[in-house]
Amino acid sequence: MQLFTTLAGERECDHGLFLEGFPLVRRPTRNHANIPRLFPLPLDDKDRTGTGRNYLLDLEAGAARAREDGVTKGTLAKQSRSWDIWLEFLERTGHADDPLLEDLDQVGRLRMCGAFMHAKRRGDLGSRRSAQQVLAGTARSALDNVAATFVAHHHPSPIADGLGNVHRDIRRQTSGYKRVDPPREHERALQPVVFRNRLRKARHPRAKARAQLLGGALFWGLRSCEYTYVRPGDRKTRPIQVKDLVFMAGKKKLPHHP
Repeated sequence: MQLFTTLAGERECDHGLFLEGFPLVRRPTRNHANIPRLFPLPLDDKDRTGTGRNYLLDLEAGAARAREDGVTKGTLAKQSRSWDIWLEFLERTGHADDPLLEDLDQVGRLRMCGAFMHAKRRGDLGSRRSAQQVLAGTARSALDNVAATFVAHHHPSPIADGLGNVHRDIRRQTSGYKRVDPPREHERALQPVVFRNRLRKARHPRAKARAQLLGGALFWGLRSCEYTYVRPGDRKTRPIQVKDLVFMAGKKKLPHHP
């Protein structure tokens, strides 16, 4: 990280700025908390004066932070994991020195992406290799994350056609996987008689409160927006806790711990 200072009127602003490039060729690691971000290289000193160059870097740093805030941590982690799997695939196929496939034409890049998705489909890649193939959505998601990394580094998507849509070959390959995937297994719902029985057999106050909460969840159809919440700035849904509930006896608010 390099620190630089700009003058904004009479106020100094210190900002941290990553000037290192994206380490495209790297070994897969266990820590995928963050994916390195690409940052455009600044203009040469001969093109801008010192003050103007620092001012431009200040603006570019703010723009980079805004772009990072536009993506959740979960999305970045998924892209990082998929990129590490992509690097593993390139190493096994003899293309480890060309992670962005710059030496191939559009047809060659498309063929490599199709092969990568099939390797992911068969369970050949990643830390959890398995002889059992993964679902079509899992294989396609890994490829989409790799394509997003290409675009993030100002390279065209390797799976896009001339109109900017997903290429027909990738769409057909995904459809072929879906045709042979097993049908999704849905969990069987409990009958209302189970909840009525819990209410009828509840004896002490705590058991009655639990039975009433279960009945309330049934009433709202167990929709996640009714019994979970999302923290500000984080779109990940988390289970609701007892402290988030308000117990009332008439108009009187009851404490959680009497």
